[in-house]
Amino acid sequence: MTTDLNSQAERFAGDLNPAAGLSAVPGAAQAGDAKLRDQTRAWLGIADPKKPGLAPAKAPAPIPAKNGTADARKGGGGPGGEGGGIASPLTETAYADRLFYTPTTLISSDGLFTLEVKRIQKIKMTDANSAVVEFFYAAP
Repeated sequence: MTTDLNSQAERFAGDLNPAAGLSAVPGAAQAGDAKLRDQTRAWLGIADPKKPGLAPAKAPAPIPAKNGTADARKGGGGPGGEGGGIASPLTETAYADRLFYTPTTLISSDGLFTLEVKRIQKIKMTDANSAVVEFFYAAP
């Protein structure tokens, strides 16, 4: 009796397996109900196990090793048109050179305190090569 129950359970589990037909009725996949099985697979979006899937992806070609391939930049920002970039340290020219956005007044939730905030719009600095560097900040 136990062997009979095991074989029925195996057959039932095989019928629930997608490769065996997705049928909940024991033996239905063996009964030749291929059309219902194919319609069920199509409705569930399950690919047919007999049809091949995507081919395995080919490995990309290795990137060849390169050494020192950067292009030299011509006409940088420094005096004489050499180099490029900013030379440290940066030094602010003068506080008076700062440009501010229109002041904003912040009020506390109870209305007892107010605070006027001046947000910076532009700061002017000079680098180690005496070139002017300007910082522009986004509007609040």
